[in-house]
Amino acid sequence: MKFQITREACCFQDDQIGPLEMVYDLADDATLRQLVDAIETSRFLQFSSTHQVLAAEVGNVEILRVFAPSLLRRRAPKYNKSPDAKASEIAGDGELRFSFVFD
Repeated sequence: MKFQITREACCFQDDQIGPLEMVYDLADDATLRQLVDAIETSRFLQFSSTHQVLAAEVGNVEILRVFAPSLLRRRAPKYNKSPDAKASEIAGDGELRFSFVFD
């Protein structure tokens, strides 16, 4: 299944040169965890010193949060839905949008 992933730019330069949309083609039975792993491994998500947390939403429902990696450790994503659920069941039409949150 193809998943259309969009993200907010983390700064003005990123808005100009970074891709803000990406398509990931995964097996039909891929899990949400596998989708997030593919997104993180590709380094599609970009962070800055002031933009450290991205929330992934389907429609207006927050599915998970991912965190900027640091030199010492990589914080695991915080899932609001089961990471072992089929990504196609959660993403529905295959669109997932990442937006910055500031808690």
